[in-house]
Amino acid sequence: MIRLRTRISGGDPTAQEFATRGVRPGALVPVLLPRGPRLAVTLCRILRLGAGYVALDERWPDERVRRVCSMLDAPVVVTDQPWRVERGWCPPELDDLDAGALRVPTPFCAVAPDAVFTAFFTSGSTGEPKGVAATYRALAALLAPGAMPLRLDSATVMTVAAAPPWDAFALELWGPLCNGGSCLLPAGEHLSPGQVREGVARDGLNTVWLTSSLFNLFVEEDLGAFTGLDQVATGGERLSVDHVREFLRAHPGVRLFNGYGPVENCVFSTMHLVSLDDCDLSTGIPIGTPVAGTGVHVLDGDRPCEPGEVGEICLTGDRLSPGYLGNPESTRRAFGSIEVGGKQMRCYRTGDLGWHDERGRFHYHGRLDRQVKIHGHRIEPAEIERHLAEHPAVDQCAVVALSGPGADSVRLVACYRSRDGQVAGAELRAYLHRRLPAYLVPAHWQQLESFPLLGNGKVDTAAVRARAASAVQRPTGTVSGGVAGDAPAAVGPGERRPAVQVPAELRTLVRECTGVDVASPDDSLVDAGADSLALLRLCFRAGHRFGVKVAVDELLARPTTHALAELLDRAAAIGQPPSPAVPAERPLTPTQAAFLVTEAVDAANRQAWHCALVWRITGTVDVAALRRAVGRVHHRHPALHARYPTEPPFARARTVPPTESEFHLLRCQDEQTAAARLDAVLNEPFDLDRGPAWRVVLVTGADRHRALLGLAVHHVAFDGWSEHIVARDLAAAYRAEVAGRSVGTGWYAEQQPWPTATPVDEARLRSLRADLAAELHDTPPFTLPAPPGRPDDSTGLLVRRLDADQTRRCHAVAAARHSTPFVVGLAGYAAAAAELTGADDIPVTVPVVQRDPASQDAVGCLIGLLCLRLRVPPAVARRRWSMPRGARCTAGCVPKPYRSRRRSSVCGRAPTSVVRWFRICSSSSRPNRRCWTCPGAGPS
Repeated sequence: MIRLRTRISGGDPTAQEFATRGVRPGALVPVLLPRGPRLAVTLCRILRLGAGYVALDERWPDERVRRVCSMLDAPVVVTDQPWRVERGWCPPELDDLDAGALRVPTPFCAVAPDAVFTAFFTSGSTGEPKGVAATYRALAALLAPGAMPLRLDSATVMTVAAAPPWDAFALELWGPLCNGGSCLLPAGEHLSPGQVREGVARDGLNTVWLTSSLFNLFVEEDLGAFTGLDQVATGGERLSVDHVREFLRAHPGVRLFNGYGPVENCVFSTMHLVSLDDCDLSTGIPIGTPVAGTGVHVLDGDRPCEPGEVGEICLTGDRLSPGYLGNPESTRRAFGSIEVGGKQMRCYRTGDLGWHDERGRFHYHGRLDRQVKIHGHRIEPAEIERHLAEHPAVDQCAVVALSGPGADSVRLVACYRSRDGQVAGAELRAYLHRRLPAYLVPAHWQQLESFPLLGNGKVDTAAVRARAASAVQRPTGTVSGGVAGDAPAAVGPGERRPAVQVPAELRTLVRECTGVDVASPDDSLVDAGADSLALLRLCFRAGHRFGVKVAVDELLARPTTHALAELLDRAAAIGQPPSPAVPAERPLTPTQAAFLVTEAVDAANRQAWHCALVWRITGTVDVAALRRAVGRVHHRHPALHARYPTEPPFARARTVPPTESEFHLLRCQDEQTAAARLDAVLNEPFDLDRGPAWRVVLVTGADRHRALLGLAVHHVAFDGWSEHIVARDLAAAYRAEVAGRSVGTGWYAEQQPWPTATPVDEARLRSLRADLAAELHDTPPFTLPAPPGRPDDSTGLLVRRLDADQTRRCHAVAAARHSTPFVVGLAGYAAAAAELTGADDIPVTVPVVQRDPASQDAVGCLIGLLCLRLRVPPAVARRRWSMPRGARCTAGCVPKPYRSRRRSSVCGRAPTSVVRWFRICSSSSRPNRRCWTCPGAGPS
C-alpha cells in the first residue's frame, strides 16, 4: 500500500498546463485514472484552478465512460487511456512524491462555498447515469472537526479503498488529508483483511470504512484483521446484527459506526456509535443521529411523523446537492421544500422509509420504490431494463432483486421474453457488459414465455420475482452461465484439457463461496452469477484451506475453477523453501560482482562498501524485544543471511537457512564515546563467506531513556531502495514483539523471495548496447583536478542541501521541459564539471534501479550503472551555470574507482583505463525520512 500525507508547495507548472487545456473555474473535469497517488495529485491540481472533478471508474465499459464525458462536455478528459475518450490527455508522471508526501499546491483561485467540488455518478431510474453535484460547503461541513463522531485529525491514518466515483472515496481521501492525517491506497478492487493487517503494522492504520457486505465478510473470514484499529465505519446497506455482535465481542476497544446517507447529501447524513445493547433491539441497529449541517425529518407527505411512525426520510441543510447535472426535471422531482419551524426549507426526499425513536435516533425501514443496494452500489432496475429492452431480440424484460439466505446475498435476476425464442441469456449478459458497469449486470437470467400482468396491464413485479426465485432455487434452474435454459459449456474434441487437476474439495469450496455450480472448471464463475465479493471470499477460504495466499485480482482476471486451481498450485510451489541440505545458488548481478572484486583487490578498505543507518532514540528500548525483532527481519530477507563469495569467480551467492543474526549491545557513559564505539562496530569488516551480511548495534548509557541504534549492511546485499524497507520491517517487528504478538502472524513474518532484476528482452538489449557503444567509442579521457594540498588519489565529500525555493525551481524547470528533476540535476552536474575542468564532453555513470515487481518489497542490491555522455556547449562551460547553485554541489564528490569489464568492453578500452573516462557518478535519491516509530521510544 502507498501512504499519502499532505505537504503545501508553491508553484505548479503542471496545474498551469491544465489551464492551457481549457480548465477554468466552475468547469467539471472527468478523470479516468486508477486509484493511487497520481489520481490524488491530479485532483488537487484541478481543484487549484477553481474547477471541480468527476472521478470515473476505469472498469466501466467504454460506452458508459463516453456517455458520462459527453454529459459533462468538459474541455479535457484526464486519463492514462486517452484512446477510450475524446479530448483525452495523459498528465505527466509524478515526480513530486517525497516518501509518500502529497504536495498540495497552494490555491490561487478562490472559490465560492456553493461552487461544485465534485460530482458522483450513480444509477438513474430513467436509464441514464445520474450525476449528483456536491459543493465545497457540503464536504467542508462534513469534514470539519467534531462534525461527526468519526474522528478525523492529524493522527488519522485511513484507507482509500472505495471506487473513485463513490462519495465514500471523497471521505476516505479528503477526510484525513484536510485534517492533517494520512491515507493509505491499497491495490485491488476490494480491501482485504491482509491489507488491513499490513497497514496497521507498517503505517499505523487506525481507521477504515467498509460497506456492510465487506464488513460481514471480514467478520466471517478473518475477525482478527481488525486488531490494532481505532475506528471502523460501515454502512451502505442494513447491518447484520449477528455480525455486529460478533465484532463487538471480539474487539471491545474498536469503535464501530453505522453511517447512513444518500449521495445527494454528500456521504453521511446520520451516524451511530454501535454498542452491544443495539444488537438486542428488535428493530435492528439504528442509523443514528444527524451529522453537522444536516436536518433529518420523517414525513408522511408533508406531515411530520410521530416517534415510532414510519414515513419517508427527508433531508435538509447546507450540505444538500444543488441537483443532478443536466437534469432539471429529476432535480425538481427529488428536491422540494418543507416547512420546518415555521420556515420553508429546501429538502431532498430520499425514497427511504424510516422512523425515529424517543431518544432522537433514526431507524431505516426500507424503500418506497424499486431501488436496491447491493454491496454498497445504488441500483435502479429501470436503468438495466431500458438498456436490455434496446437489444433487438428482446420483446419484454424485467429486473428484480432476490435475497438469499446470507446477510449480504442480494442478487439481480433478469427475466426476459425474446422475439424468436432463440436468444440466450449469455448473449444478453455480454451485451450489457459492453454498456453498463459490472455491478449493474444481473447475476441470473431466466427466459419466460409470458409475463404476469396486473389489472391495469402493467407487469406484476411481485409475480415475476416469485417465478425468478423459484427458478434460481431449483437445483437445475441455474446451469452454466447462471442462465436458465442455456447449454453448459464443454471442452470439445481436440481442445486443451486442464493441466492442473481440480480436486473435488476445491469444487465444493467454489460452490460454498459463490453459490453457483458450473458444469466445467473452465466455465466463468462471473458469468454463472458470482460477483467480485464472492470471489474475494473464495480467495480467503481457499488460501486458508490450502495454506497459501491467492490474490483476488488474479482470479478476477480469469474467474474459473481451473484458474483458481492453477493459482493455488503455483502459490504452493513458490511457498516451498529450498532444501537445507542443498543450498540454492543465485546469480549475482554485475554490480554485486564489482563490489566483491573491488573489495578483494583493496582488502584494507573493505568498510568502503558498508551502508549504514543510525537513529538517536529517546525513550526506553526493550532490548530483548529488539533482539527478537532483528531476528525476524534477518529471517524475512534472504539477501541478509546469504553467503557471498570472496574469491573468484564472483558469480553466485548461496541462499541457506538463516542462522543467528548479528546483534551487539554496547554500554557507554557519554555520548561522544558511544558514537565512536558505534562507528567502530558498524565499520568492522563482514565475513561474507560465512555471513551474515549485516549487523545491528544498540548503544545505551547512563541515561536509560537515550540510546543510539545503528545498522550496517554490505552493499552487495543492500541498495538505496532497501533503506526504508529494512527500517520499516525492523520497526514493525519490534512493535509486534513489544505487543506480544506471535511470530507466525503479520506480513513481517513472511519470507521475501530472493530479489531479482527486471527481465529484459535480450535482442533489444543487444541493440541498445550497440547503440551505446557507438555513442561512447570516442569518449575523450576525463580527469578531475586534485584539491590543493591533497594527494591525487584522495577523495572528498562536499554536501550542500537544497532549500525549499531551490527545490521548487528545479521541479519547475523539469515540468516546463516535460522532464524530471533528476535530468535537471544531471544537466547542472555536467555544467558544474565543465566549469571546473574546462571540458565540454563529460562522461557520467548513472545508477539505475533494476527491480522486477516481485522484488519491490525485498532487501537486496538491484542496481546497475549506465554510462552516459553529456556534451556541454562551450559557452556554458565558460560561465557559471544558471541553475540553482545547490544543483552544482555534487561536483565536489569524487567517487571511488568502479571497474566493470562489461562497461570497458562497451567503451573499447582496457578495464584499468575505464577509471580515467567514467569518474563522475551522478545519482538522485530522496532521503529516507521514515523514522523509528515504536512503543516507548522515538527519534530525537
